[in-house]
Amino acid sequence: MCEPLFKIKDIIEQHNVKVLSSNYKLYAEISKRFHSVLADFVRPTNQEIYSVNKCFLNLSAYISLHNLTD
Repeated sequence: MCEPLFKIKDIIEQHNVKVLSSNYKLYAEISKRFHSVLADFVRPTNQEIYSVNKCFLNLSAYISLHNLTD
């Protein structure tokens, strides 16, 4: 893990591993859409974006509104 590609080239070839490059522009767009969908369920103050693919939502208002309590 976290080794440069040239240092593990023999392992890659031995196991026929496919190496692909990342597409950060696409990843950023998908992240934006992901957080946008989640934002539809809460007020902006109830969504804390943690990273490009993680966030915390306070769903207490949503739960009360839809009578989803136990």
